[in-house]
Amino acid sequence: MEAFATDIETGRTIHISNALNSKNYICKVCGTQLFPIMGTVKKRHFRHKSLKKHQHRINGETRLHREAKRILEFFKLVELPDQLGPAELEYVQLEKSHIRGPHVIRPDVTARVGSQEIFIEIKVTHAVSEYKRERLLAFNIDTIEIDLSMYVGRTTLSAHDLQMAVIFDARRTFVHRRGIHLFPRLISRWYHFWNKLRGLLKRRRPMKIHDRDPDSGQSYWNFG
Repeated sequence: MEAFATDIETGRTIHISNALNSKNYICKVCGTQLFPIMGTVKKRHFRHKSLKKHQHRINGETRLHREAKRILEFFKLVELPDQLGPAELEYVQLEKSHIRGPHVIRPDVTARVGSQEIFIEIKVTHAVSEYKRERLLAFNIDTIEIDLSMYVGRTTLSAHDLQMAVIFDARRTFVHRRGIHLFPRLISRWYHFWNKLRGLLKRRRPMKIHDRDPDSGQSYWNFG
């Protein structure tokens, strides 16, 4: 069952709860016409014009990936790994490119939680690569990964179940936290700076070797 469709006139994504029989809709996945089913017996949903050719469920990576992003865009809610209850998302953008110096990154979802920007990645079969993790260091923005790999191939997965998985239930972790990566760098820099400074002071600091010269009786310092 399809919960979302594209309004042909406006190009906007419409949830079945806001659909009208007088409007024309198409599927964002395959581009074919959809009809809103507004009955009272079955759950409301969009149905493809040709069921034999386009009857598809959420069991492919591309489809699952697109639906997950669409859910975040529509509901503007997501539970973060370090808090209970959903956080409200603002200024949600899908596949937005970010450029910082020579680094370019395009997370699945870009949004704001309060005053902080956040990136969201959807995992279906592939986790965030090490290459992408390295690029995230340059941006230093909180990035979470929602793991939907356990839902691949489930032919009985309903639209509601997927919505709950994306917003609440699916496993999610931080693949990057703001500022955390700076501590090892700072410690390393301070360590090298202190070693350099200590060596410099050791070379220049006067070291008292003898109180007096045995021949002249004068005291002296060895700067060695």
